[in-house]
Amino acid sequence: RFGSRSAAWQGGMAPNVALVYGSFFMGHSERDIATVKEGFPFWLQGLDLGEPTMGNDFNFDSLKDCKFLIICTSSHHGMPPPDFAEFAHHVLNAAVNHPGCLKHLQHAVYGNGDETYLDSYMNMPRYIDLLLEKAGSRRFFARGEKGEPNAALDTEKTTCEAWTKGMWAAAGAARKDPSAAAVPWDALWAKPKSEHHEQVTRWDLKKLESKLGKPETVPTILTGKPRTAKFRDLQHYLSHIRDMDAGVKNVSKL
Repeated sequence: RFGSRSAAWQGGMAPNVALVYGSFFMGHSERDIATVKEGFPFWLQGLDLGEPTMGNDFNFDSLKDCKFLIICTSSHHGMPPPDFAEFAHHVLNAAVNHPGCLKHLQHAVYGNGDETYLDSYMNMPRYIDLLLEKAGSRRFFARGEKGEPNAALDTEKTTCEAWTKGMWAAAGAARKDPSAAAVPWDALWAKPKSEHHEQVTRWDLKKLESKLGKPETVPTILTGKPRTAKFRDLQHYLSHIRDMDAGVKNVSKL
C-alpha cells in the first residue's frame, strides 16, 4: 500500500526526509515531487517525510536532522530555475568550501528537461546530483531523467511514477545500510545510453551569483559555527525563572 505519511501522522516527529523541488515554466518538477510524496510506502518504517518545498523556501539547516534528501528539478538554460537558486547556491557552496558537511545524508535526484535546448539539457539535475556527492552525501539510487534510459529500472524511457517506486524501495535498503558504496553518478546509463547526451556543464559561485544573485544569509551548516543559540536561550530562560523564584521567596519573608 502506498500513500503520503507526514511527520504529523507520526505524532509530531521532526521530518528526516526532505523533499525539495525547483520548477520552471510548466511546473513539472513541482508536480513530480508531489508524486514522490504520494508514492511513499507505508511499510517503510523509520522515515518521516517533510512537505514538498520550493528550493528558495527550504531551510537548508534542517538537513542537519535529515537522513534523506529527494530532489526534483528542471533547468533554466543550464542554471537553476529561479525558485531553486538559493538551494543550488548553498549546495555549491557546500561542495566547494565545506566538502563533507553533508556526509550524514543520502540523496536521490529526479530531473526534467527539454531536448529542444540540447546544450543545457538536464544540466541542473545532473549538476546538483554531482554537487551533493562532492558535499559528502551518498547517492542511494540512480538519478531519474524523464524520458531517458535508466538501468536500475530496466527501461529506456523513465517516468516519475516508475522512478518513485524504485527509489523508495532503494531507500528502504539504504536506511538499513547507509555505509554501502554510493551508486555511481552515471549509473542510469549502465545499459542503453542517452540518445541526446550525457554531459554536464559546471559553473561556479561567481557565475551563479551574476545570473541569479546571492542568498541574504548563509546557513549555519556552512559556517562551521556550532548550533548553540537555542541552548543559550534556554539557559537564559532558566536563569530568569530562578531569579523570579528568588524574588518571590524574598517577598514572602517580608
